[in-house]
Amino acid sequence: MLMIIIVLYKQPSSSKYCNPSFYEDLAERVVDLRVSYPDASLLLIGDYNSRIGIENISFGDWADGENEVRKANRCSKDKVVNAEGRELLAFCDAFSLEILNGKYERDQKGELTFVNANGGSAVDFIICSKDVIPLIKDFWIGEWSESNHFPVCVQLEIMDETRLTGGGRNKQDQGRSVPIYRWREEHKDVYIQRLEDGLKDVDSVTAEQLTLIIQEAGSVMKLKGNRKKTQGTNKFYDNDCRKAKREMDQALRAFRRLGGDEEREIYVARRKLYKDIVFDKKTQWQCNIAEEIRQVAGRGNETEVWRSLKKLRKGPYVGNNISPEAWKSHFQGVYEGGGITWSRFQFAFSAASSRN
Repeated sequence: MLMIIIVLYKQPSSSKYCNPSFYEDLAERVVDLRVSYPDASLLLIGDYNSRIGIENISFGDWADGENEVRKANRCSKDKVVNAEGRELLAFCDAFSLEILNGKYERDQKGELTFVNANGGSAVDFIICSKDVIPLIKDFWIGEWSESNHFPVCVQLEIMDETRLTGGGRNKQDQGRSVPIYRWREEHKDVYIQRLEDGLKDVDSVTAEQLTLIIQEAGSVMKLKGNRKKTQGTNKFYDNDCRKAKREMDQALRAFRRLGGDEEREIYVARRKLYKDIVFDKKTQWQCNIAEEIRQVAGRGNETEVWRSLKKLRKGPYVGNNISPEAWKSHFQGVYEGGGITWSRFQFAFSAASSRN
């Protein structure tokens, strides 16, 4: 099964950058995809800045993977339908797409996806083609509060093709996590070689065959485990931050439970307080590290300077052992690709080196 995931953002109608033909352009893209990949499933995720209230586009009751009928009606705490929302509904109707918000166990009430001091609305949606429905285990609106928008979340169950066509359930696929891949330059040659081997002596391939070839080649980039990073791993994130976040989360749950303006204002205030505390803590921590660097630099100890600089890095520390050939190869590719000749960069690099 080939699934195409589209992540999108529509500017609000009040913005000068708003595209009035957004849904027409999106429809053209979907048509092109369905012509190129007629058997592909679609999953559209994003901020549509469109309000559809409790309106719904559905094509009769549909069943989940256990063949239990799930009601096609939608619930939503946002009752407003605007012009953009009607365009979104018409777009879904034209392409037989299902709106997931407000239909699943963890989103029974149809939570708001946007909240600020002026109010709240549901403008972020996950929309899919009907053949994705058997893959969906649940849908919910998350509690991440770094933005005025909340994340829209969907849990997909990995399964074999027999499940989609009404056959037996593959028990080995139950609970299997989706593998994570990360591009790594040191494995690039192996990846390219695997692609070439997979496409060798092949005049044409289907979309499914190409997907399998790419997956096989990309397995060299697969991470062994899911690497998760939370705020708590940041060195500046202390008990004050954790307390502020706990109070903000409590305020959000109270607002979702009661839904009043007072609860919303309390949540918005606590969210602002939390973000201010985190910002101040991070700023103070960076200032402390900068002062530490100035002090160790004054002592002339290069090792201590690099050790202090390492604390400011988010990713893995890269040592200062890059060969001149590696520098030349990297920047020659960068600058020649960007329209700056290598000879000009070489002159500037030599001049800088001579000053050191």
